Amino acid sequence: MQLEVYKRKLASEPSEALATKVKLLALGSRGEAQVLFELQNAFLPLHILHDIQVVHNTLKAQIDIVVVTRKFILLVEVKNYFGNIVVNAKDEFSRQVYQGNRVVFQEGFYSPLRQVERQAEVLKECLTAQGLIKRLPIRYVVVFANNKTILDTTAANEAVTKQVIRTDGLVNYIKQALNEKSPAYLLDNHMTEISLGIKALHTSIEKEVDLLEQKIVNEMPDDDALAQAIKKWRLATATAQGKKAFHIFSDKTLEDLLAKKPTTLQALSDVYGFGDTKVKLYGDDLIRIIRSDS
Repeated sequence: MQLEVYKRKLASEPSEALATKVKLLALGSRGEAQVLFELQNAFLPLHILHDIQVVHNTLKAQIDIVVVTRKFILLVEVKNYFGNIVVNAKDEFSRQVYQGNRVVFQEGFYSPLRQVERQAEVLKECLTAQGLIKRLPIRYVVVFANNKTILDTTAANEAVTKQVIRTDGLVNYIKQALNEKSPAYLLDNHMTEISLGIKALHTSIEKEVDLLEQKIVNEMPDDDALAQAIKKWRLATATAQGKKAFHIFSDKTLEDLLAKKPTTLQALSDVYGFGDTKVKLYGDDLIRIIRSDS
């Protein structure tokens, strides 16, 4: 995983550029982890592929998530942006940052829909050339993963409104799309064949930098202090119980805690790995730590 590679490199060769790259990859990783959790708990016949990179002739595509369903392939571009997202009547995207009820900053950015549309075109060329698909449609959506982001697509056209969604709307999008007519219907063996074919096409290439994320990562509060506070509490709790730290909760759960920063027990129950028992055991302590960091 690129993030771990850069973390190790940063430890031995500290630099501002590497530190920014680590923050960027960690930001993207948190957003993708939330989306993957939703998909893995959708109770639908899905094949889910993460971080797929393919090259076809002179074209390349870096795809956050590929979902193979019985009726279509879905490409999911995940954006973990800070601020509210607005799509206007011309389908132009902008980001707004508020202070109270006042907009203090606004900027436009390149359409992530066009970005994932290009990825779909490249993947379609690859799969068609391999004889893996003929009539199977390839759909695509953009998912904004920051749970504090308000997504305003009221002025956008209907197609864009359907394709630009929040994390909690993704499974519903898939369910609705599966109820629509399709020129293809895949049995289990064909779904497996296509999934394996996509994995075979994967090649490791340097991830392109999302220029907006590079800017945003410097605006966002640093989670290092909160992460260290939670890790310190986790270790102390585990030691008191004669357990290993990961028995309290995993690093994947820690990432979700940092991404969602729940400040109520109800919100904590939505964090990956937190069922009723762990909420009762550890909820009050974690909420206190997170609130004190706010």
